[in-house]
Amino acid sequence: MDLSTGTQQIRKLNFADKHIDAILGGRKTLTYRITDDVPRTGERVQLIDESGERFASVHIADTGYITVEQAARENIDGHRTYRSTAELIDELEGYYPDEEITPETTLEIIYWDWEDLWE
Repeated sequence: MDLSTGTQQIRKLNFADKHIDAILGGRKTLTYRITDDVPRTGERVQLIDESGERFASVHIADTGYITVEQAARENIDGHRTYRSTAELIDELEGYYPDEEITPETTLEIIYWDWEDLWE
């Protein structure tokens, strides 16, 4: 809540442009994040592209936790699959270069309702 205006700030999730088509096409309906600051279930969130522009708004359906190793091993609907744990670690290191990422690193899973993509 913005105390100066009394309005609630809408949380944002940033995405690499390479994910936008899959999100808008409904093939990507979740994301993994290394953070404790995740949206809550039911919260409205804006999805932001690399240029800082909103490309969609969604409602968070659920959140949870998973290790990097589990995420790489399991085929979770709504997210791409990985050939190995090392492949997922390499991808995550590109997004989180200052983090030490191991197979035991805990990821936040954020699921959204894709049918609410457009306002």
